[in-house]
Amino acid sequence: MAYNSNFNDVLNAAMTRMNHRYQDVPAHFWVDRTAFTHRFDNLRHMASRSISAPLSPLQAQQAIVQELAAAKNTALYLGVPWCIQTCSFCDLAYSRSPRVEEKREYIEVILKELDIYNNAGLASVPAGSLYFGGGTPSILDNDLLAAFVDGALQRSRLADNPVITLEASPATLTTSKLKLLRARVNRISLGVQSTDTALRQREGRILPREKLLERVATTLEHFDLVNTDVLYGMPGQSLESVFLTLKDLVNLDVPSITFYRNELFAGTKSYQLARQQPWATVSEYKAREMYFLGKTYLEACGYQESPLGWFVKARKTEAITSWETMIERWSTVVPYFGLGMGAFSTAASHWVQNHESLNGWMERVRSGRLPLASGSLFDHKERFMVKFMRYIRVFSRVKRAHLLAESGVTRPAVEQLLDTWVAMGLAIDDAEWLVFTEAGCSLIHWLIDDLARAFVEGAFNTDIKIAAVNI
Repeated sequence: MAYNSNFNDVLNAAMTRMNHRYQDVPAHFWVDRTAFTHRFDNLRHMASRSISAPLSPLQAQQAIVQELAAAKNTALYLGVPWCIQTCSFCDLAYSRSPRVEEKREYIEVILKELDIYNNAGLASVPAGSLYFGGGTPSILDNDLLAAFVDGALQRSRLADNPVITLEASPATLTTSKLKLLRARVNRISLGVQSTDTALRQREGRILPREKLLERVATTLEHFDLVNTDVLYGMPGQSLESVFLTLKDLVNLDVPSITFYRNELFAGTKSYQLARQQPWATVSEYKAREMYFLGKTYLEACGYQESPLGWFVKARKTEAITSWETMIERWSTVVPYFGLGMGAFSTAASHWVQNHESLNGWMERVRSGRLPLASGSLFDHKERFMVKFMRYIRVFSRVKRAHLLAESGVTRPAVEQLLDTWVAMGLAIDDAEWLVFTEAGCSLIHWLIDDLARAFVEGAFNTDIKIAAVNI
């Protein structure tokens, strides 16, 4: 199968592949597994179930300071909360273009927040990754965007060969912005989602297909490390629409495609629509059809997947780093500090979140305090799972004896879960390792959630479903 494969050939190959991989997975496995309950962020999901007492803002700040004192390296996220228009699936951004004064004030405050972190110990810890996200930072005008990125870089102690990413909307990433960013960042991540013009209009995306692909092509002219996000499982999205989107990006030789499942969050337009009239791919099984279609096509075009949904073409670049280095770093748990309104920070010991209100966030920063609102301090079993989650997602295997030895009183539930995975064809025993099969890798977020529940809580239900998550 090659680049010019037609849709029907790819679809037939993908469905044959999927049916074979899932042949031993019983119907009850899929019960309650939907877009409503799927969560990409396993760590945050575990934190939401933690029985530990919530951290007060002061306790959260103490956890941050302690983490900084022990950290050898870190990763930073700086978020800008606005987009020109809110997409129907998004629960992260404000759909308005604020006044210039508001945007300038926001950037001043987030840089002050970085100063507070530096005073708390961040200044002495090298950052291997700096990510400008949102919303979308590309909504800022040229001068303010440059001031934002420069201000963060000047305040950050960067590790050798850092990955500096700017997340952007193709609608606001102009050629002039690309030129000024080229000297400041080394990776661009574009929110493409779909190249289907009709679907894009329904979902609140602005650019039609032709303009969108022009922006992607222009970005590729300026940067070696370019990622494009593609979303599957949206309302009204067909299998052929997914295929054509991926084909458009492959034809442009995009080096990295993050292919991820639509999740439904309360408060979004998609959530309300799905509650009233769910479409087929709200079901996890139907969503897997789109995943296998994309995976089959992208692999035929020379892309490799690691971890789930991240497809890259193995290539060295003349930029600061390589895709291989990024994958290696991704497998390592380092403290991750999120700055900006509503941003969250994670480490092996905790999960904390900033104030979600703009005024609350600004007020605390201006008073010289970290703008933390709440969080969870993990117990020893949750801390073990934090490290295990990332390892599993990248390397797709676990040491059975080690996992069981660490599980303690929940060992029966963990052992039963592992045996169930083997019986379902989701994993195989290979000497001391339990290795996930292609079927297991395709469901890795569900399996990690199930393992976290079994390992931490001893939760396992064999009669109806396998520890299905209910939010």
